[in-house]
Amino acid sequence: MCISMKSFFSYGKAPLMVLLCTLFIFFSANKNVSGYSGDITVSDGKGSFYTVCTDGKSFTLYKTDRTGNRVKQAQEKNNADGAFYAGDSLYIYGNNKYGTAVVFEYSIYGTGTALLENTVIQKELITADKSGKLYVYDNDRIRVFNYEGNEQRSISLKDVFALKTIQSDGAVLAFTKNGVYSVMKNSFVFSESLSYPVMVCGDYVTDSRGGVYKYTSGRIECTAQTGYCNTVVCGSKIYTIDNGKVLMLDMQSNLLGTYSANTENKVLMASGSCLALVSGSNIEILKSEAFTKYIPESSVSEPVVSYDDHFTEISTPKTESSISENGNSGISLSRVQKRGDMIIIPKGTTVAGVKTLLNIRNNRTEFYDHNGNYKKSGVLGTGASVIIDGNSEYTLVVIGDVTGEGNTNYADTNLFCKYYLGEEEFSDAQLLAADTDENGSIQLCDIYTTLLTARENKKAPQS
Repeated sequence: MCISMKSFFSYGKAPLMVLLCTLFIFFSANKNVSGYSGDITVSDGKGSFYTVCTDGKSFTLYKTDRTGNRVKQAQEKNNADGAFYAGDSLYIYGNNKYGTAVVFEYSIYGTGTALLENTVIQKELITADKSGKLYVYDNDRIRVFNYEGNEQRSISLKDVFALKTIQSDGAVLAFTKNGVYSVMKNSFVFSESLSYPVMVCGDYVTDSRGGVYKYTSGRIECTAQTGYCNTVVCGSKIYTIDNGKVLMLDMQSNLLGTYSANTENKVLMASGSCLALVSGSNIEILKSEAFTKYIPESSVSEPVVSYDDHFTEISTPKTESSISENGNSGISLSRVQKRGDMIIIPKGTTVAGVKTLLNIRNNRTEFYDHNGNYKKSGVLGTGASVIIDGNSEYTLVVIGDVTGEGNTNYADTNLFCKYYLGEEEFSDAQLLAADTDENGSIQLCDIYTTLLTARENKKAPQS
């Protein structure tokens, strides 16, 4: 239930810290303080998905194949804090109160257990290579353990927020704030930082900014920028979620087809050529024939000769977000939300990302941050602007970002509170950014959402 902020402050100006403390108390009272309890799903990259269901004390393992058939695989009297698939094995790990991490390995050869003493495994900070060696990030170093749990060596490396294994050649990569580091090569193989969280899909890696990166022979290169936070590569296509639809894109981020689905609280996952919508232990396998073929407006009246048989032909009506404006040929707003002269972009979107979102190629563009400073590269936030061909100007908006930094943190929560205390005024772009549930009004639940987002962003390393 949302409470109007106007009525909340109708009894006088509440001190800023009182408001923040109230929200923190509310959050803490509703937080699960016991061991992790819930469902963890990972893919094996070969067409199957494994789900670990845990109650904080024990866990049960299930396998779902590409047909949607689900079978129970194992049950252990041990807590599970996370899981991942590497090489030919599934790994499930849990931390105990004695400072020892327990790692279960399930493979075609059987089940193994490793005890890592004086180790606490954090989410996304463990992986394994094809030989079964474990890599754990702890206190600014990557610790390497053999399959028996004995530490063999360590590598000093700062600001690591994820460890992943490339499924094709077993390369172990460390994703840091300074770029991507290859543990096998003992060097950085990509100089730009990806955005947390990252996901491995075969030879591809995607991040929360919608970037698609290909790993080839020890090198990483960016192949596409979708601008959507939940992006995966499945087969030779890119898939992502936008406004209740799963979008099918080609490797240049061009829209090929759509699938209408209930995507609330669901994530896309890929396993080889198998695509699924996942919510907890519920896994919905998506078939390519379920997607509706996208037909650009300009080609609706033309003969269609190249459609695959399993696509349904549709036309796209002309809408505000699908037409070019002011004669800017090639500029497309079909992948963004538009409010007048304001465009909503995902958090962490860079100058290059906006160019990709708007399909800006040969057009002359100028970017400015929220303070009016010229931007040649880097992340854009609420209040930033883009001028196209000197005659079309759009203001950019990141939902939840009222400071203009491009993300949501406690500075946004603080500024939000000052606005309601009458100590600050918001621009139209800030007002749109503050409406986190996009229901057309700003309420107490919006500031609460901003606070929770800021708290989660502080827990997860920022790139």
